[in-house]
Amino acid sequence: RETQQFQQDLDKLPDAMDVDAYQQSRVPIAEFGAAMLRGMGWTGDNSGQSKNQEPSLPRPHRLGLGATPAPPSGLGDDDNHRRKPRTMDQYQRDKKLKQQAQEFARQRQKQVESDKQQTLQDGSLVLLTNGKRAKVAQLVGVPGLNQIRIQYERDGS
Repeated sequence: RETQQFQQDLDKLPDAMDVDAYQQSRVPIAEFGAAMLRGMGWTGDNSGQSKNQEPSLPRPHRLGLGATPAPPSGLGDDDNHRRKPRTMDQYQRDKKLKQQAQEFARQRQKQVESDKQQTLQDGSLVLLTNGKRAKVAQLVGVPGLNQIRIQYERDGS
């Protein structure tokens, strides 16, 4: 029963559209609205429009309905608009923020310079519990359970 219903549904489907038919059926964007209206029964007579009416232009990109585009930067009265002068409080606050940023940058630079190596790598120098220094020759294993091969530094004597 389900297979019969499925076969009936397949028989009702229209034939698949081939590429050539699709290319011929494409409607240019400028005529899309007219094509939709024709599909809703519009005959195409322009009895309501006057002959002297200007053709409508598409809106600028990303400009919504009812919005007007901004004048070009060189035009308009933007040059006459000036910021209000800063008060002494605003000036001092800006100065304090700038000083804090400089201090933070100095402290960060100190920290970077004083950072010590946190992980062992081949070639790292280590201080052993017996007071001697050694160089890590090879790390084998997983972090936390490493086996380390070291090479003692030669004494200067």
